[in-house]
Amino acid sequence: ARAAIEDIRSRGKLPLVVGGTGFYLRALLREGELPPQGAAPAVRQRLEAEAAERGLARLAARLAEVDPEGAGRTDLRNPRRVIRALEIHETTGRPQSSYRGLDKDGALRYNAASFALSMPREELNRVIDERVDRMVAAGFGREVQSLLNQGYSPRLPSLQALGYKQWLLHVGGRVSVEEALSLWKRDTRRYARRQMTWFRGERGVLWLEVRPHLPPAETALRIAATLRAAGGQQAPHQGDKECREAR
Repeated sequence: ARAAIEDIRSRGKLPLVVGGTGFYLRALLREGELPPQGAAPAVRQRLEAEAAERGLARLAARLAEVDPEGAGRTDLRNPRRVIRALEIHETTGRPQSSYRGLDKDGALRYNAASFALSMPREELNRVIDERVDRMVAAGFGREVQSLLNQGYSPRLPSLQALGYKQWLLHVGGRVSVEEALSLWKRDTRRYARRQMTWFRGERGVLWLEVRPHLPPAETALRIAATLRAAGGQQAPHQGDKECREAR
């Protein structure tokens, strides 16, 4: 992403970063230190096999020995988090807790203006439900089955994403189609709430309320007008009261 940003800027254009994964955006925009990602699949597979054979508690105890501070901040019932922490220690020689991480108050890498879009809860829930129904009607089930037919494991992190995880429960015979759709919609609504909570805690985010029936171009014009009014400066931090007024 940083390479793409520099390429766009070198051509005199304004990069637009669009997404909803808050931690990734913070990693892109702010200074910080993260451990290497996905560097040792063989180590991870060995640890996964050990957890399956001997139990997660054994790995959690090992983590408490090599990184007691990190173990105290880790959900020791979550296999992915325990295994990832041990993988980092084995591959880098440093405990996971020794990395500075990403602070929401860390220095910005860019002169960035950040906008978050919101809509009334009932309307947002309806939009989410309708989108799930459209995805299924467009062949989501066939896509999942195609991935499985190609040999991709249901345990892959990418197949634990919203939609895939719930549909795989149906494919495995654990729930009906109706139950899978209900879980998918419920979990997506919960994720949307977590997104809202995350971005309300980020600094420099200006909130804009949108409506499902309004064309995206209207929101784009509102963002452009805000940027022009600010003279290209970073948007100020908005509290709840200011967020309501900005609508």
